[in-house]
Amino acid sequence: MVADTQPNTPAGWQAYASLREVTEIPATADASRDESGRTEIHRNIYLEGAAILQKPLLDCEIYADVLTFNEGGEVILSPDEDTTMEINARVLTADQPVHLNMTKAGARSSALMIYAAVVDQPISVSVEGTQRTTLDLGPDSGHVGAEIDFADGHLEVSYTARHEYDATEIYQAFLTTELRVALALFWSRPAIAISICSYVAQSTYNIQAHSLSNAQAVSLGQQLAAHAMAGPRAKYAPTLPFQRYHDTMKDQLEAAKTFEDQNQRFQDKDTEVADKIAAWTTMLQNAQDQRDTRLSVQSQTLAKYRDARSTADACAKQLSDDDELQAAKDVFDQGLVDWEKGQILKAAFAILSAIFEFAFGIAELCIGDDPGGAAKGVQDAVESVEKVEEGAAEAGQIMTSSTLQKLSTFTKALQKLYPKVDALVAAANKLAALPGGDEVDLPSLNDISGSGGSDADSSLITSLAAWDDWELECDQQMEWAADQEKIGGASQFRLALRKHAVHGRALAQAQAEAIKQGQQYVQTTLEVLQSDQDIQNLQTLLDTYHGEEAIYAAGQAQFYDRFLQLKTSLAIQLQYIIDAYRFYALQDSQVRLESQQSVGDFQQNLSTLQTEMQNVDNQYAEDFTPFDYYVYSDEVSRLPSNFPQLVIDGLKDSSQGHKATFTLVATPQASSQAGEHNFAYPFTNGSHYRLDGLEIQLMDVKPRPEAVHDGRAVVSLKIETSGSYSDIQHDQVFYFVSPMQQKRYSYEIGPDGSFLRIRDKAIFEPTNHAEPPPFTQWTITLETPENVDMSTLNKIQLHWNGKYRPY
Repeated sequence: MVADTQPNTPAGWQAYASLREVTEIPATADASRDESGRTEIHRNIYLEGAAILQKPLLDCEIYADVLTFNEGGEVILSPDEDTTMEINARVLTADQPVHLNMTKAGARSSALMIYAAVVDQPISVSVEGTQRTTLDLGPDSGHVGAEIDFADGHLEVSYTARHEYDATEIYQAFLTTELRVALALFWSRPAIAISICSYVAQSTYNIQAHSLSNAQAVSLGQQLAAHAMAGPRAKYAPTLPFQRYHDTMKDQLEAAKTFEDQNQRFQDKDTEVADKIAAWTTMLQNAQDQRDTRLSVQSQTLAKYRDARSTADACAKQLSDDDELQAAKDVFDQGLVDWEKGQILKAAFAILSAIFEFAFGIAELCIGDDPGGAAKGVQDAVESVEKVEEGAAEAGQIMTSSTLQKLSTFTKALQKLYPKVDALVAAANKLAALPGGDEVDLPSLNDISGSGGSDADSSLITSLAAWDDWELECDQQMEWAADQEKIGGASQFRLALRKHAVHGRALAQAQAEAIKQGQQYVQTTLEVLQSDQDIQNLQTLLDTYHGEEAIYAAGQAQFYDRFLQLKTSLAIQLQYIIDAYRFYALQDSQVRLESQQSVGDFQQNLSTLQTEMQNVDNQYAEDFTPFDYYVYSDEVSRLPSNFPQLVIDGLKDSSQGHKATFTLVATPQASSQAGEHNFAYPFTNGSHYRLDGLEIQLMDVKPRPEAVHDGRAVVSLKIETSGSYSDIQHDQVFYFVSPMQQKRYSYEIGPDGSFLRIRDKAIFEPTNHAEPPPFTQWTITLETPENVDMSTLNKIQLHWNGKYRPY
């Protein structure tokens, strides 16, 4: 996705309105002026406001994505008495502050209502220069609109936090155009698209007449917000190989080309009526034939949501069940008290004290436990560090309040969005058809990015990098405490905090992915149902079309929607292929998504990706290097967070369900020697690890006598990954979310505990699925505790098998 920002000048917005993606959208403008009825309506994507407002008719309505005051400065308003002016505009722009100056005649009795989300320059109102008031509108105002009432020469300004009920056709046409622009710019101009979605969501919140528009805006906008939250390095990892996605899209492109050819023929106004009818008929049949493809995309997005949700649940459980941080903190607390007695470094003591409160509070926020109390603990920790920063700098001040605040902001925003997605998906799953009009039974939302403002500014959305900054500064702070100050328990607390950061980041990534995939499912569901409805409408229009301009225009708009949604489906499929390439190559493709491109452009993108795949393989003179590692828990004295002993204790403990977890982390330039700071071991000195499997044997255990049959007993283990992965390519780490894996490894042992043979293999080379990296959260469960005496378990063997790039 291309990173971009919104324009903030009339010239910038005019360039936006002139984009090909925007100018190709049909039915964007309406203009009517009834001198006898004294009413006028102006609707367009980009409008100049001063000329309309200077001398309006009694009832003046303006609907624009962008309303500009090109000259800026003062605009004299000269309406007649009892004039009502209403502005619906996402953006108000000018090159300098705008002064709306009402004449005294107009101020006798008139009203101006302004609904706007983005205000590029301050806007003030007055009565011939007196009573001048600057309007409080814009993203941080908390206001959706401002009403300026003029009566008897006085002005009064009031604000509203929601749009008034408006079910008119012109307003619905305005919303429809806004959503068409957002979808057309979804991939190419995400900053503008997310702003449009936020504006529509705010404008339609809790208005049943516009519930469909609200659902469409929220589904598109929250996908964009989740993209921004995940950041450029965190993506979905497809489960199937690259070629499977490639071949599927190749077939879809052939059908899309037929629709495109006929659509170009139909859109040509010089085409004879008979030829238009022929093209109309062909496109209608093609749209009906493509229903299975739309249902397939819908099914894929639901499966991806469920996978991401399962991954998030697994990560949340791992973070929730981790008692290591509390245990390490208890030891560190005593060491910190002993250290403080002989120190004058009060600032460092305050920071070290705040770190645990913050870490524990962030974990609770991520999991959803006691959000009110957790949020207070997090804010208290931030304020403690801010207070330290107000004083003179001291040695040992490493952790900054800005790092804490950034992670706090990110987590709070994520937790405003994530808990609501499941209900939206469930509601979408129940939809069988769309009713007439713009009503649909889906929960209404008004928050796109978790910021709660009137506009979602993508440049202000905090990403997963906030977790990286926290982990880095936290590690440096605790390194100072452990190595320089020798504070008791600091080393163990440092390791526990690293593990906490790894698990927290994995959970946040999975939750962001679940938001994105869940809202994509809502979007594709609405598109399937809208498509069914449009096909019925198009058939009705076709049956009555004999060259009438109004019917042709209606058909033109609906075929535009069909073609845009067809290309959106192609873009979703292309995203799968780009993700598959990224997972395989561990580098980003040069292909950039754009739903408004031609079918030929999609075909070229597909060819480019195929060439990029070949180029990746051409970089090497040899295949991947196979590896076959055996790691024993007693071969090293220390591993990260003492995980071998934790695994042994967990497998022994019936209260934990004979279950244990550990985490491996992709780490640039990791040491080839095992150690407490080496979370990558044994996967070091290489890149691009792909795992065929892990098998674990319990050493020195014997079967219970009653479990032995024919001289053998069965040991069965379930081996799971969380679904949140990382991998390394030289010094760059890539992050992925994918379906969690579950494998069974079982083997037979003799009465004396000796290994006999494998029953169920957990190591095998996949043929239909992509191989995952080893860097993930692993969960091991003993499925047959009744068969073995675990009291003698003091050693485990981990057998890793797969392939990698050593250089």
